[in-house]
Amino acid sequence: MIIIIEGPDGAGKTTLAEQISRQTKYPIIHRTKPKNEEEKKLMMGEYLQTIRSGKNMIFDRCWYSEMAYGPVMRDSSVISYPQMYELEEQLAKIGALIIYTSGPKAALWQRCQKRGEDYVTSRDDFNAIYDNYVQIMKVPHLIPVLHYEVKD
Repeated sequence: MIIIIEGPDGAGKTTLAEQISRQTKYPIIHRTKPKNEEEKKLMMGEYLQTIRSGKNMIFDRCWYSEMAYGPVMRDSSVISYPQMYELEEQLAKIGALIIYTSGPKAALWQRCQKRGEDYVTSRDDFNAIYDNYVQIMKVPHLIPVLHYEVKD
């Protein structure tokens, strides 16, 4: 089983991943932005290889983050919708689900400010990323999507 935890900054992804990991003993794979062009080129293959390993795991961010953050922070995403569906096809074969964490936009922004967020520092960028997630999670998916909303 692969559990994917996604959502904008401040939505409780890491906290939720740690709680689930304690209960399931699944390792947490934390993905970050690609650091260079080489990492961008390798991203899709690395995701496919990880999925095909057949191991139980929790992703604390993955390609959905790239799809939400990439257009805002780097003008484009390395992962396209057809590639997202290719990854989801593989996930559907082995068992997976997405937990989409969110909450009120203003409350999540305040959480980021309180913890000293240093990557997304512009409110406009944060709003665009939040809106990108809403769009990504609205499209049909090939694996279940659970919505987990944090309360402030």
